[in-house]
This record gives sequence, structure tokens and C-alpha cells, in this order.
Amino acid sequence: VLLMTAIIAAVLMATFNFGTGARVKYKTAYAIVMYGGLPGIISALLATVSLLAGTDPEGFDVRNPIASNPAYFMDAGGNQFAYAMASALDVFVLWNIVLMGIGFACNSKVKRSTAILIVAAWYLVYKLGGAGLAALFS
Repeated sequence: VLLMTAIIAAVLMATFNFGTGARVKYKTAYAIVMYGGLPGIISALLATVSLLAGTDPEGFDVRNPIASNPAYFMDAGGNQFAYAMASALDVFVLWNIVLMGIGFACNSKVKRSTAILIVAAWYLVYKLGGAGLAALFS
């Protein structure tokens, strides 16, 4: 988790510093990414409660433990590209993107919409790459 956070912070810092001309320090970018990821704790707690509440362990999908994205309602064995892209529309991930965008906007003097768009664009690139690999190896 920490290594992935460090990589995300470095990529976003570089994008804001070179792409928008802002001056964001690495430690600030790292803090923004860490705090932006806090809604993931709520998602993990809901998944834990769902599992402990009597969900069938055989039917429990670790990749989609709660119904927070359209992929929860899809067959995991079907079209892998569509499944991966549907899982990208997770409520908690979108919340993370907005929080990170607001954090970068406040610290870089970039418009809030621009900052959210930059974070969302990198997330889209990441998910398209992952979905492409999932489709390739399925």
C-alpha cells in the first residue's frame, strides 16, 4: 500500500508540477494521496461487516465485496474487460478521486475541476491498462 501510494504521489506531483506549472512538494502530494484514500477504510469495514453478517463464503468475491459498483451485479467469469471497467465506477474510488483533486487544487492553486480531471484521467489510464491486461489474459 505504501509503495503504491508513493508511486501515485510521484506521478501526480510530476503531472501537477510539469503539466500545470504548479509547485507541489512530494511530501504534500504523498499526504494528499494518503488522506484521499481514507474512504477505502469505510469500504473495507463494510466488506468486513458483509462477510461477518452471514454472507456465503463460497460466493464472496474479494474483488467486489460490496455493491458499490456495477461490476458487483455482473458475472465475474464473463467479459473481463467490461467487468474491469464496470468495477472502475466504484463509489468509494470516485470519492477518493474527488478528495485528491480537491487536495491538489488547494495546494497548487489550480482550479478544482482541473485538478479532479487530472486525477481522474490518471485513474482512467490505470484502469484501461488493467482492463486491457485482464482481457488479454482471460
